[in-house]
Amino acid sequence: MKGNYTVWNGEEWVSQLSPLFPIGNRGFRYGDGAFETIRVVSGRMVFFSEHIARLRNGVNILELNCPELDDVFTLKELGLSVLKQNEINKGGRLRIWVVRAGEGMDHSIEKSVHFFMGAEAYPHNLYPEVSPYRDWE
Repeated sequence: MKGNYTVWNGEEWVSQLSPLFPIGNRGFRYGDGAFETIRVVSGRMVFFSEHIARLRNGVNILELNCPELDDVFTLKELGLSVLKQNEINKGGRLRIWVVRAGEGMDHSIEKSVHFFMGAEAYPHNLYPEVSPYRDWE
């Protein structure tokens, strides 16, 4: 799938071409946030739990409040919905962004976040259908 794809912004599906937050947002201006990119092979998210654990660690280090990361099962279901919304049933990647909400230079004030999840297809699976990778989810 080239070009436009759909992103979940925490409330609704939006085009990745739509503005996701104001240009003065700390995450946009200063890179104040964390993200994970999860490989999708045969429609499955590879090492999903490990990616979420790493994302949680980054969010905790930044002292952000991201309740979306509290329930891995619900997050995985959301990931599958994002893949379905973007018609990805073979190769692709799922990306989760967590960026500090608010504007300005003082990061210690704002703990809330903007949460986004999007996916894009690859033209083929880069890994074989049967793989030695463990614990695919």
